[in-house]
This record gives sequence, structure tokens and C-alpha cells, in this order.
Amino acid sequence: IDGLWIGYEGTRSGYAKQQGRPVEEVFRELRDNGITILASMIVGFDYQDPEIVADELDGLLQLEPCLSQFLIYGPTPGTPFYDRIAREGRLREDLAADTDRYARSCDGFTAMVRHPKLAGSEIERLQRWCFRTDFERLGPSIYRVVDRWLRGYRKLKDSPDPFLRAKAERFAADVRNAYPSFMAGMLFGPSAEARRRASRIACEAYRELGAPTLAERCMSVAALGAALWTGLCLRMDWFQHPRTQRTAYRLEEGWAALWKGLPDRLRAPGLSFKVDVQPAERAVLLRLEGALAAGHAHEVFERIRETLLQRRERLVLDLARLKDPDADVWKSLRERLAAHRRQVSLILPKLQHAHPELLLLARIFHQ
Repeated sequence: IDGLWIGYEGTRSGYAKQQGRPVEEVFRELRDNGITILASMIVGFDYQDPEIVADELDGLLQLEPCLSQFLIYGPTPGTPFYDRIAREGRLREDLAADTDRYARSCDGFTAMVRHPKLAGSEIERLQRWCFRTDFERLGPSIYRVVDRWLRGYRKLKDSPDPFLRAKAERFAADVRNAYPSFMAGMLFGPSAEARRRASRIACEAYRELGAPTLAERCMSVAALGAALWTGLCLRMDWFQHPRTQRTAYRLEEGWAALWKGLPDRLRAPGLSFKVDVQPAERAVLLRLEGALAAGHAHEVFERIRETLLQRRERLVLDLARLKDPDADVWKSLRERLAAHRRQVSLILPKLQHAHPELLLLARIFHQ
């Protein structure tokens, strides 16, 4: 195990996962074995106020997680919290009235629920304060992770297990790769405490693994330039947020939904329709089963033609289960769909005496 994500949430949140061993004991054991911890805390529980949030944050930071996450409590459909908020009518009115806006607000950084003690803006301010306090007190996460690797190296380097000794060597290599970052942390840490932490970790690393080489010292100077550039970009908001790239995987909402809705637009007594969408092949199998009277054939094939005009998927039209269609049915199919012969394949019925119209269809369409 290299790392764990642990939901610290809140001391009074009442989750069953908080039962068992004391959290301090669990964090200490993982820390001593070099296992990094991402600890997440929720802001916005009903019982919380600024003093309680501050107290819970202090308890979390005393555990010294390598990474910290603070998210605002938000209602997600299908969860008990969402059901309770909906039942109590506590979802913000603008979100309850606009599902798209609701979905865009489900980001963990937006107060979506009317809180009994805190305004939404205060909850969002508390969240920012948690992130800032974590950063200033414990320092940048890179040094926390290096500290964890150092602990793991000390614990495992003399292990009788060759696998764990190999892991200790990997810890040592990772710490050594972090040498060039120490100078930037000692000079530019967000607080005096954070700078002292970076200096302490650097001294411990040098004592365990040796002083930096000339190449590593040169890289430390280069890292100073990189840190200054990053600081400038943060202040000026340069290059921070790449453009959103949206990839749609729910094909049921697009072309597949159009074909699956086709039977609802078809009306022919005695005839049933089955649609089988095959997204990987961009193909649709449409099966007609039962009796298709000549008087309804025109409408059925016209609706299919209209759908083909909107889409470019390959259509396989299964007609093998039609009961005794007459020549006018085949003629109607030919007139409506012949223009789409490259897009349409037919599964024709087996007839003892094939009508000439059916033979014509076999020549026009792939089977």
C-alpha cells in the first residue's frame, strides 16, 4: 500500500466508518510505514458553526495528513441526505427550479443547502479558510509526502522481508529525487512554520541519504526559478485553467434514443417492433413482427425514412417474421427506402414462391 484516502469528515458526523480504532492510532501506524494519506473533511454539516469547524480542522491537522481535501456537504440524488433535504425543502430555490444549474453546482465548492446556522457565503468562506490554514500550518504537500517517505525508509530499510527492503530503497530514491525542491520550500514556504518544516525535512534527508550532489544543487537553483514563475502565474491567473473538454459516453441520450423512440411513432395494428441498438458498430437492428397491412406500410416505412434522414447509422431491417405481406408492402418499402440502400440492410422472409417485388428488393439492398 502506497497511499490511502481516508474520510475524516467531522468528529460528530456519526458515520459508521468512524467506529473502531482511534483515528490517531490509525494515522500514526500508516505514517510510520511510509503510507501517504489524503484526508477529507466535510464543511457544512448541520451541527457545524465556525468554532466547531475550526476545532475539527485543528484535530485533522494534528494528524498531519500528506494531502487534505475540504468539500462542502452537498445533496446527491439517491443518497439519504438528498432525500432528507428534498423532504425538508432545504435545497436552494434557484437549484430546485433549474436542474441544469443544480448539476453544475454539484462540485463540492458550492453551498447548495439552507444551513440552520450558516449562510451559504459563510460556508464557502470557511472552506477557503480550511485550505489556506492547512497550507500555512503544514506547508506544501510535496514536503509532507517526502517526510512520509523518509519515515517509511527508516522503518523498512532493515526489514527481514526482501520486498519491504526493496520498497525502502524506492522510498530513498523518491526522496533523493525531491532534493531540488527543498531550497524553494525553505525560502518561499507560506509561513515561518512551513519553512521550518521544509528545512527540518531537508536536514533529515541529508542525514539519512547523504548531502546533495553538485548536479542536485544546480537543479535546486533551477527549481527556485520554477517556483518564482509558478508564483507569478498564480498571482496573475496565467495558465491556470485548461479549457473544458466534454466527452459524451451516454449514447442513449443521442442517436440511440432517437431509434429506441421510433416504435412510439409507428402505428400499425397487429405489428410489433423491436429495436436493438449496437453502439460499438454504430448500427441498429429494427425487427418487424406480425401482420403489416398494405394500408399501414406507407406510414411505417415513411417514419423509418424520416429517421434515416436525420441519422447516419447503419440500419438492419429484419422482416423475417412478417406474416404473409402482400406485394404492396414490398413496393412501399422499395419506394421509401431505396434512396438509402447504402445505409440499409434487409433480413427477408423465406417464401416458397417469391414475388417479383421481393426479388427486386433482394437486388437493391444488401441482405
